[in-house]
Amino acid sequence: MRMQHLIAFTYLTLIPSRRPTRYLLLFVQGFSTFLESTGKTTFSLTPSNVVAKLCFLIMRKAIRSGRVVIAAETQSMCAELEEFTGSPVTLFPHPIPAQDFPKITRSITSAPKFIDIVAPGLARYEKGSDLLQGAIYTILGDSHLRDLKFHIQWRKAFENRHGSIIELSPELASHPRVDNVARSLVGSDYYQFLNQADFVVLPYRKSSYHNRLSRVAIEAASMGIPFVYSKGTWMESLDSMTGAGISIERETQHDLVEAIRLAVLNLAELKRRAYESKEAVADYFSAARFRDSLPE
Repeated sequence: MRMQHLIAFTYLTLIPSRRPTRYLLLFVQGFSTFLESTGKTTFSLTPSNVVAKLCFLIMRKAIRSGRVVIAAETQSMCAELEEFTGSPVTLFPHPIPAQDFPKITRSITSAPKFIDIVAPGLARYEKGSDLLQGAIYTILGDSHLRDLKFHIQWRKAFENRHGSIIELSPELASHPRVDNVARSLVGSDYYQFLNQADFVVLPYRKSSYHNRLSRVAIEAASMGIPFVYSKGTWMESLDSMTGAGISIERETQHDLVEAIRLAVLNLAELKRRAYESKEAVADYFSAARFRDSLPE
């Protein structure tokens, strides 16, 4: 839902309709700014926020009557939107069609030559790819972790918040225990890439993912794959659902390394929990559940 969409729907609610029409406004991102210094969010007095506030004020009568339903994909986003709009917000879990998941048989007991760690999704600052690169360096130099192999997707350099360019190190790109797929993956190619994981690593920054979900995390959990994630992000709720996650305490290279070590140490138990909870995750984020949540 972008600003132009919000303005358009506000206008539509003011136009008399020949037949009853209801609008579901689903927000995947809110109107807050995350303050890293305090770890909290605030609503800045920006022109776009002022316009959005006015739109929700105009639609308030339609919202109260049920003609307009405001919705969000996460509980934290619902709370944020309710605070911003002053209106009720309905939770609609992100739908992932069942046919998106291939019929994959994963072993939770076999002992492979390598422990395969997958970081799905193209490298970006908000996904903590710079932290991951540093963590991989550290782990490759650790003689106690020689059985770890990393699978990443680093297609091009990106900027960090200070404007510095972060590139994939040529040393890592050519390392025998680093497999870099330097392109976007879709369909069966994507699921084959994800399915090789003993666990996935998602060191996403809280500034971008404090209330924003990760489809990759949902897909991994639905396939019975454990995950390492950043504490304070939406993925905490997925961990509560599965018990198959290891949190990164702080957004540092050191804490990411320690979380990976902990995941390796507890891998058998994490795999068991992920396997046992995968059907519940797939059901919760199913298209059928989303459809059933739609107001009649």
